[in-house]
Amino acid sequence: MSDDQAMLDALEESIEQQTVVELTDDQGRVVRFRFVAALEHEEKTYVVLADLEPAQDSEDELVLLRVERDDDGEDRYIMLDDEEELQTVFEQYVACSMQEALEGLDDTEFDGEESDCLCEGVCCGGDDCRESKNVLH
Repeated sequence: MSDDQAMLDALEESIEQQTVVELTDDQGRVVRFRFVAALEHEEKTYVVLADLEPAQDSEDELVLLRVERDDDGEDRYIMLDDEEELQTVFEQYVACSMQEALEGLDDTEFDGEESDCLCEGVCCGGDDCRESKNVLH
């Protein structure tokens, strides 16, 4: 197992036990976040966090941070300055989230309705065919 994978596994295990992450900013203020996800991209580990106490006039925002180990073996959370890196990691997060959401769907249901469709991956043409609802026309 690579060091990055071990860090990712340890981070996810730690976060699963405690979903609130407290980080100290450059001015020494403690900011609380809700852990959303951890992912790996190009052998680097990233975390996706959401502010636990967002401003009332703002939309929910996600924070993407790169996780690096310092010389003492402590995790450091680094803001992403590179727009391309930020965009790439965000797109990977969105793709993973969509995949998890799709995997979580029950094959016997679509839009909350039971379906009698028995086709597996190919549209049978029936009125309640699940597959025909997944095809863009």
